[in-house]
Amino acid sequence: MNHLSDVQFTAALEDELDPAGSAHLDACGACAAKVRGLRTVLASVLHAPVAEPSPLFWEHFGARVNKAIDSAQPPAAASWGWTANRGWLAAAAIVPLVMMIGALALYVIRSGADERSRPAPRTAAAEKPLDAGLPAGRAPAAVDTSDLAGDPPDDDRAWALMRSLAIDLHYDDAREAGILPRPGAIETAATELSALERAELVRLLQDELKRTGA
Repeated sequence: MNHLSDVQFTAALEDELDPAGSAHLDACGACAAKVRGLRTVLASVLHAPVAEPSPLFWEHFGARVNKAIDSAQPPAAASWGWTANRGWLAAAAIVPLVMMIGALALYVIRSGADERSRPAPRTAAAEKPLDAGLPAGRAPAAVDTSDLAGDPPDDDRAWALMRSLAIDLHYDDAREAGILPRPGAIETAATELSALERAELVRLLQDELKRTGA
């Protein structure tokens, strides 16, 4: 004769044994004795006094938990997403472009400086005195040359080169590459512009606003 299984003994302890198992338990003395022994053990466990842990236990327990948390290895960093890769790709693409622009601009500036350092050929108009043709004793009128200082921006080859190479450099790409000017640098540079340079800056800003429809 087959006896009750462990699952049926557990069901008998919880008074949830099926009718067939209950009929076997009534007829089988061995299974009935085992169920009575299990109920005795269960009752003794449920009514056994539980000693309170020492207060030091909770202090040491908390310290062990904090130590385990501090010593836990951080999870491996996830692979970079497309945003991080896009930032590095933009930086890798822009840095060589900036270096090339700087090298070419330096070459053009030096070439222009060499040309400007050469003495201009003397012409007949240059050799003619300013007071030629004026009545005796009358001095020539003073000429205001403040607006003539420096070459016009459109005639400056270095400035034209920088504009042509940087025209496709977008602000977002420059920001991700970390090549934006320091705070306050733009205001400082604007105060050092000449009258012609300020006029050219205003013209460029107006052209850009018209182009973007702002």
